[in-house]
Amino acid sequence: MNSQERPRRGNGRVVCRDIVSTLRPVGAIGLLVAGAAVATAESVDLFDLEPEALTEVVFAASNRAQAATETATHVYVITAAEIAASGATSLDQVLRRVPGFQVRTWLWGFTNTSLHGLLGGSPINERLLWLVDGIPFNDVRDGGIWTDPTIFPLENIARIEVVPGPHSSVWGSSAFQGVVNIITKSTAELSRRGDYSVSYGAFHTQTAAVALPLAADGVESTLFANLYATDEHRLVSDHSGKQAAWIYGKSRVGGFSCAYGARLADLKYPSVFASPYEHYSEGRSEYFGHARHVSEFGGAGSLHLLTAFHAWNDRFYDFGDVPGLQYEQTSYRWHNSLQWILPLRSADKLVVGLGTRSDFYDGDDFRPGHRTIRETQVNGYLEYEARLGERLLLFGGGRIDTPRGEDLSLHPRAALRFQLHPRWALRALYSSAYREPSYWHRYIDTVDASGNPDLRSEELRGLELALEFESSALSASAIGFHQTVEDGILEIYDPTLAEPEYLQYGIFGKFTPVQADGNYDIDGLDLVGSLHLADSGLRLDGWYSYLDSRLPDGRDTPYDAKHKAYLGCRWKVRDGLELATGGHWVSRTRDAELEHAPVDPENPAAGTIGRRPVPAYWIGEAGVRCRLPAGFGLAASIWDWGNDTYEQYLGSSQKGRLWRLRLEYPYR
Repeated sequence: MNSQERPRRGNGRVVCRDIVSTLRPVGAIGLLVAGAAVATAESVDLFDLEPEALTEVVFAASNRAQAATETATHVYVITAAEIAASGATSLDQVLRRVPGFQVRTWLWGFTNTSLHGLLGGSPINERLLWLVDGIPFNDVRDGGIWTDPTIFPLENIARIEVVPGPHSSVWGSSAFQGVVNIITKSTAELSRRGDYSVSYGAFHTQTAAVALPLAADGVESTLFANLYATDEHRLVSDHSGKQAAWIYGKSRVGGFSCAYGARLADLKYPSVFASPYEHYSEGRSEYFGHARHVSEFGGAGSLHLLTAFHAWNDRFYDFGDVPGLQYEQTSYRWHNSLQWILPLRSADKLVVGLGTRSDFYDGDDFRPGHRTIRETQVNGYLEYEARLGERLLLFGGGRIDTPRGEDLSLHPRAALRFQLHPRWALRALYSSAYREPSYWHRYIDTVDASGNPDLRSEELRGLELALEFESSALSASAIGFHQTVEDGILEIYDPTLAEPEYLQYGIFGKFTPVQADGNYDIDGLDLVGSLHLADSGLRLDGWYSYLDSRLPDGRDTPYDAKHKAYLGCRWKVRDGLELATGGHWVSRTRDAELEHAPVDPENPAAGTIGRRPVPAYWIGEAGVRCRLPAGFGLAASIWDWGNDTYEQYLGSSQKGRLWRLRLEYPYR
């Protein structure tokens, strides 16, 4: 596994239900057959290419296109072919392939993720910057995104770039532990008249996807439409299920490009901590778009202009199962940036950027006085890239931001890449990051959560050293890192904040964020390898990750596993038949979510629950894809085949063995 290539609101609730109710197997298969009548020949499978030909250019490492071998930090890339062959059915499952990535599934279908620690303090994935085609997607209220199956259809993805480590020096807040860039398919990656698929799986999970390439008068466009519906496993309550509809388009003409899209979702929450819900639901609608223009000036470099807009509307119904209790929020975020890339002597580059970020929030779930928020921040960015001879690349620069309510924030980055040998390279990196407390952290005021307006931004400083080997058949890397986190934010469950009128609904306290008194220390080592035997059509990927993440008092941080490992195999048996299998292992961790909660809410003298052990677990996945007559393809997969019912997050049971059958046209 080459570190450069792979491991490799309006009421959206009713609208979404009406749309997704049309998703039925017979109708979806009819759509697939209709698409097959006009689709054309297959495109090249990335599996057939030599490793050197894969993912030659990456974007997320420095907010610009770079050769994968010339970045300041290593970048993991997962390709569309890997996703299609795997057993994964959601973004979080795909990301388990990345070394050091840990996922915790909770709230019956929702997940939170981390990259090298702090999993227990990141419920909405807010310590990672999430990009779609290079545009930030983190939301305004919570500061992150959900990674459940409704958030982004896997069928639309060309590849995913993952950049571990602190990178606020390039991207600003939220790029605290890493950057995840989801790149959608271009017209060149689709059949000439479109790709079509439908699937059916465990718990009546159904999907339909259409991707159409469009071209006229020099304008190149791609249009995606997706539907998703599931009943979920209903281990605790029959009040369970998700429905979503997604549409996304992008166009390009000359140096101008734009994208536009929307997502509607209807989500039911069955339970938290084994307190069954019967009514608690959410309807969400999102609308987003961006426009880019690149002007080339020859020896004077290139000027990149970007404006991006994203709006959200959320409605919570019977919140916490309290009859009639509703909250509604509307928010939007507007990004504007200017970037100038100036070539200097030899192959050196100077990159200068300026940008603004404007936030708006209006919601009745925040404290009085903070229910309407308008803020604008300004940032500036500078990086110098110098090539000394044929072997040495140096990077230096940083970014200044204006975080809300705080002093100017400066975060530098310095790195080198030295080519020891045609097949061996050494990387060294110092980088830093910050993460502003989300608006939720500071101002939330609901029956089960209370914000802390005195929170300060988290700060992270990181050192990384990597040794990499690359050949046509074998790639390997060893990456060691040390990180120090100041003013870390954790969420605890505080029973002293309970409101007596809600005890009857099982709400015995409130979640509230607290600031650590002291530094977290995180040390780790990732060992990554990939063997690609092109003649036999076989590829083996594997990694082992060690992590030592400690709170200021010396105890292990909650839910951060010291040991994680992955081993996977993909085998192209012959043209038209492909097999894949893999396994993910996560060692034992500890839960601190209810550390201070009483054993008996009605008898405080009984003491508190304290820390609880979370058993180790492993997840097996397998998939097979084969060509059918008339150009169709059939894929069968299973996720978590080694488990029945178990817990990744205490009090939130998961059901193993999630199977799926997918019919696609054309088979590629």
